[in-house]
Amino acid sequence: MWRWLSSRLAALVFLEHALDAAALVRLSEDGRRGPAKSAALQSPLLQGWMNHVQNMQLHFTKDVTSKPPADKHYKFEVKWFEQKVDHINKQHSGRFWQRYFLYEKFTETELDRTDYPLFVFCGAEQGDIYLEWQNFGFMLDVAREHGAKVLYLEHRFFGQSKPYGAEAFELAPDRVGLLSIEQSMADYVEIIKEYRGQGPVLTFGGSLSGTIAAMMRIQFPTLIDMAFASSAPVLGVVGVADQFAWRKRLTDNFAELGGADCPGLVRRGFNAFAWRNPAKLREAFGICEKHVPDAHWDMLLGMAWQELESLGNFPYPAHKSGIPLACTQMREVGPADDSKIFAKLLNLGPGGRLPYKCLDLRRWAAPAASPSAPGGAATRRAADAAGDATRAATGGPPSALGTQVADWAVGWSYMACTEVVHPIGANNVTDMFPPYDWTVAGLNAMCERAWKVTPDVNYLQRRIDVQVERPGAYPPAKRTKAVAGRILFSWGTRDPWGTMVPSRGWADDVEIVEVPGGGHCSDLQTPGPEDTEGMRRARANISGILGRWLMEVRPVRHMKMQPFGNHSSAHPGQLHSFGAAHHTEATAER
Repeated sequence: MWRWLSSRLAALVFLEHALDAAALVRLSEDGRRGPAKSAALQSPLLQGWMNHVQNMQLHFTKDVTSKPPADKHYKFEVKWFEQKVDHINKQHSGRFWQRYFLYEKFTETELDRTDYPLFVFCGAEQGDIYLEWQNFGFMLDVAREHGAKVLYLEHRFFGQSKPYGAEAFELAPDRVGLLSIEQSMADYVEIIKEYRGQGPVLTFGGSLSGTIAAMMRIQFPTLIDMAFASSAPVLGVVGVADQFAWRKRLTDNFAELGGADCPGLVRRGFNAFAWRNPAKLREAFGICEKHVPDAHWDMLLGMAWQELESLGNFPYPAHKSGIPLACTQMREVGPADDSKIFAKLLNLGPGGRLPYKCLDLRRWAAPAASPSAPGGAATRRAADAAGDATRAATGGPPSALGTQVADWAVGWSYMACTEVVHPIGANNVTDMFPPYDWTVAGLNAMCERAWKVTPDVNYLQRRIDVQVERPGAYPPAKRTKAVAGRILFSWGTRDPWGTMVPSRGWADDVEIVEVPGGGHCSDLQTPGPEDTEGMRRARANISGILGRWLMEVRPVRHMKMQPFGNHSSAHPGQLHSFGAAHHTEATAER
């Protein structure tokens, strides 16, 4: 049974099938664009990773509903930086417009304007980061307290920062081959050097952006003085991470918040697809088609999988979590008919959320998602809303680059096949998912088919260069003086990605803050009235540590000579000798 279902996982249709092959990867006549959708985007080896990126976007559009107070509607300037497309190959002199956002209001209270701290959000897999500060607003409270200037930087190949526009993801060294963390960090260095004064520089972020923030401190310790990384899986690497810990933590969330029997209900739901009774499943989901092809069953199974991971990754605060309701709905089926369990989870079928007499999977899986299709509408809103809002507010970048639907998914699959490699498997013993082993060989084969690349599975471990006392979940780091300190890691006790965060730092000034009941990056979110006391204490602890470091570094920074060239211009947007140009389009405002 499980062997059959595990083999079917390779054909799971990602993103509720609302994003078609042409939107995910458009294969050109000369074959330069790889079949990333069929190989990478549907692979069980990347299921947790790929669902995670979509779930983050849906979480903010669906779950984070509290509006920030009026005094926290921050008005960022939209900026453009003429960035090198290749910082490594000197034979490549191309440039592209990289988007970033600037907030300077807090520095107006400073008596010495050159002494301001600089807070830098390192964009990553979020895609379009327009209004990201409204979602991740906690650090703006810290910036306000310390009179900091704030930058939100968009990662190359995501959002509107795409070299070569529509050609960005072609399979070529001078196209998608330029998408890497190494190139991205070099991008960020160039922009940071333009804006830093004599005060401390702090990088921050969550998830991969938190990993990049920590790496910036480690790789550029004379430029970056400290880093705050929330839910950053820096030790989720081959040979250290327990591949089954991620889904165990997610499963435990269902047991703790939905009832001890809830993981068993989920197993029964998967079982119904393994021992598929087409007639019963058609009735349970209210499907129009008399003969349902395998691809459409896979679509429904993929939707259930994605919904489970979305609920399990974002259970904070517990009283707003969707897990209790999901478990209650699945429990209504009773012991008789497992075919209805995932229909109840997704609120489909008779009495469900659809305004139709039956579910037409042919329309739902159509090449172009209809705005009225239930899955298509939700998915397209998540993928398009931020990009559409940005274009409406700014008129687009100077080079008029377009934003294709789901380019973030394509870019993310490439990064997961090159440098960002985290082992996530399932065993159906400590977790509720169909079993499969995550292996380097399997990943290599899939990435070779999808992108013609071999993953650098040791990249993160090599660049961060931290050893551990023991492998497994929540590994403690070995003490070392060879790696930079003043890095703060935080992790939520209900965050599956927290299993890949160090439980002990490698130096006295590598601090670890545990967030009771926290989900993925929940401590970075904008504080609100629904926050628990445990969250408030954790944020106070984070703010206190960062404040102490800022006070320690600030006088030292103030006395030092600037070693990175001429930064004495009165306006940071002026051109400098290396040829970077700034372009201010408009003011981004909600």
